[in-house]
Amino acid sequence: GATILHNATGTPIQLTDTTYGTKTNVRLQNIAFDGINVTLKLTNQLTLANNIFYNPLKGFVVNLNADIGVKISGNIFMRDTAHMQPGIDFNRAIYIGGYSTPSRFQYMSDVDIVDNLFGLKVTELDAIKSTSRSDLAATITRLQTAIEAGAISVPNEQNYLSTGVNSFNMLKDVTVQHNFFYSPYDNENLNGLGGDHAIYFR
Repeated sequence: GATILHNATGTPIQLTDTTYGTKTNVRLQNIAFDGINVTLKLTNQLTLANNIFYNPLKGFVVNLNADIGVKISGNIFMRDTAHMQPGIDFNRAIYIGGYSTPSRFQYMSDVDIVDNLFGLKVTELDAIKSTSRSDLAATITRLQTAIEAGAISVPNEQNYLSTGVNSFNMLKDVTVQHNFFYSPYDNENLNGLGGDHAIYFR
């Protein structure tokens, strides 16, 4: 079966730090996050693997700051028309970056973002899976099984994303490869969605 964390409140919920400070060896794996965002900072050795994110109620689904040794692999990021906003600023998936303020200057480093799926159409999952490497293919199979069993119910078009991976500052030693970004431009209606970049670093 699927492990599903379901947000029934209708308002944004974040899985985040309870206290400010350094954490070590955090792993979130094989979880379906329904309407729940992940925000973590100052974490050493962080793994996000084979998770499914859908029905997000905030902009960045995963928001990471000043973490070191981060592995993000085999995850699926979905967003439909009910959970998007017109424009480009809200409809994002991952943010990674450090701190550059008068009181704190700290890099985020040693980051691997590999074999993730940003956006999809449910009817095309078999085709996407056929071109995916084994880590992501396994997560796609779990999603298909959950949909067939009725554990996850979502509309077909799940690709209302402006950006897959964002960083605005203080980032080094990053690998982003073998990811699949499903552009929304062949959708029936963009509903005001603006395109930015599949990957945007500055």
